[in-house]
Amino acid sequence: MKYLCILLVSASLALTGCGGGGKGSVSNGGSGGSIEGRVVNSEDTPLPGVIVSVGGTSTTTNNHGQFTLQNVAVGTQVVSASLAGYYNDGRGSASVTVVTGQVAYPAHDLVLVATVNGEVYLRSLQASSSDFTGDPQQTLGGTVYFNSVAGEAWHWGWTTPDTLQAIYSLGRRYSQFKSQVGVSDTESDLNAEVIFKVIGDGTVLYQSKRLKVGIVETVNIDVSNVLTLQVQVVRVVPDPYSPPTPTVVWGDPRVTTK
Repeated sequence: MKYLCILLVSASLALTGCGGGGKGSVSNGGSGGSIEGRVVNSEDTPLPGVIVSVGGTSTTTNNHGQFTLQNVAVGTQVVSASLAGYYNDGRGSASVTVVTGQVAYPAHDLVLVATVNGEVYLRSLQASSSDFTGDPQQTLGGTVYFNSVAGEAWHWGWTTPDTLQAIYSLGRRYSQFKSQVGVSDTESDLNAEVIFKVIGDGTVLYQSKRLKVGIVETVNIDVSNVLTLQVQVVRVVPDPYSPPTPTVVWGDPRVTTK
């Protein structure tokens, strides 16, 4: 009699064995259970050398960002990732239910965001919604910013100004929000005016004056108690029959980790 050996391939590790089973039902031969998964950065690039831990058990990811935690205590466990130069904004942890003799998988890849001197660029965070679609390399006041949030996708309005907006979940994990704001140096309409706003949990924390090409403001505000952050740009429409469409720029907007 011939027996068919089924090759089980998971997102993190290829396991070979005879018999049936799939995710969450592969025997590891131990007294507890196992957890397998992957760690990536905000660009979905696998991260090697990440410390992944649950309870008193830890391991490191391989060159493909994959990890296996063995002999993990059964029950609901929280697996977390950490790496020098990166920050866990909540996406680097996941709740997993561990069952004796089985392999458990987080519902999603664990995500760590890169930090620069303790700061995280806003574009590295996951926006719940965003109207900004511009190139992250922008120039304001003669300075080039490489991690900007920018856009010019205005809806044509007749009597009211239009607003571009992005919404981020900060979860009270950060202390300061910093950015330069203004209209791009490459904008051809020198008279186009816009107003920048930062809103935390429904409260306006910052509002610029009317800005146009060549006028740049610096934003540095406290967001230590903010759960949800909104960054907005309102277009000033002096002539409703010929509204401007300026390119607006948040120059390297970032938040400081606590």
